[in-house]
Amino acid sequence: MVQMVRRAPEVEVSRPRAGLRIQAGRWYAWQMLPGYGDGVPYFSPIFVHRVTLSPNNPNILDVDFANVLYAVGVQGFHTTIRPLLRASTYVVAELLEGEADSPVRTGIISAITFEWLERFCPQVLKELPLRTPPDGKDLTIAAYLTASFGLG
Repeated sequence: MVQMVRRAPEVEVSRPRAGLRIQAGRWYAWQMLPGYGDGVPYFSPIFVHRVTLSPNNPNILDVDFANVLYAVGVQGFHTTIRPLLRASTYVVAELLEGEADSPVRTGIISAITFEWLERFCPQVLKELPLRTPPDGKDLTIAAYLTASFGLG
């Protein structure tokens, strides 16, 4: 006798209640695929100002953030995202705004570290070198980004 095994739908990858939580008043690493123009992935530190659940769908988030490496300078953005996967240090999300002819975009919001900044945004560390804080304590990534970009 053959026993039928019921499988979960393959498109179901969301684990919205587990993993990294995006919170206002914090710095994160931002990756967008495709990026602007030529389709190369885009990377920037972001400072999240506000995160709210969509009133129409609790699986959708509205996020207001400052994108500090935008081409014309620090720029405020509002984006609507649907988290697809949450891990302990990152969230993979579908970006829901855009015109009908806009490319489908995916955003990855992750915990930011000096190592991430050095790998994906080395120009920041080159143009805004690290300095030891006056109190002699170790400099945190949040303190460094706040001092460098005036946010936080």
